[in-house]
Amino acid sequence: MLVVQTGCSAHASAKAGYMTPENALENAGPGLRQVCEAIGIPPILHLGSCVDNSRILTIASHIAEEGAWATISAASRPWASAPSG
Repeated sequence: MLVVQTGCSAHASAKAGYMTPENALENAGPGLRQVCEAIGIPPILHLGSCVDNSRILTIASHIAEEGAWATISAASRPWASAPSG
């Protein structure tokens, strides 16, 4: 599961080391790890302040429309969302 965050929750994840590929990939599942390593991203992405939540929807929509995720029904896609705190 790729996690996208904004605001205070993103800062907490960054402080815990989850936004650097070197530290965070050891906790990612094999499929996500393969994707993240191939394109050089961590499994948690910081997308700005809490008022930037619409970016998450825009990016998630583009990801869903591209590649293999386009073949997965919307209800089955591995998305998670939580409000900043």
